[in-house]
Amino acid sequence: MKKRNIFLITIVAFFVLALAIGIVIMVTNKKTDAQAEIKNKIKPVIASFYEDDYYLSTNIDDIKASKDNGITVNLENLELMTNSTIDVDCNKETTLVTIYPKEPFEIKSYKIVYKLDCK
Repeated sequence: MKKRNIFLITIVAFFVLALAIGIVIMVTNKKTDAQAEIKNKIKPVIASFYEDDYYLSTNIDDIKASKDNGITVNLENLELMTNSTIDVDCNKETTLVTIYPKEPFEIKSYKIVYKLDCK
């Protein structure tokens, strides 16, 4: 009888652990999907700012100089500079994007790093 109880407890513990792992995976995937959706909404505005304005109006030496520190802008200023509206449920003052120009320093040669402050 004692072996059976230990076996049942082991089975129940295994299922509880599996359920907990499943919940963590589901929550993580949902958050990742939401972040990807937000980034996809912001990215065209970043491209408009950098490619249509910043890159064309900035000296190439200044662009090269910003490769390490990047160009950081919050969503509120990004909207103002591009005359756009970004439809995301984020704090537009504290959500930041940093654009890192990279070699060969052409108009589409950059990396974007996001610091999201979203619900």
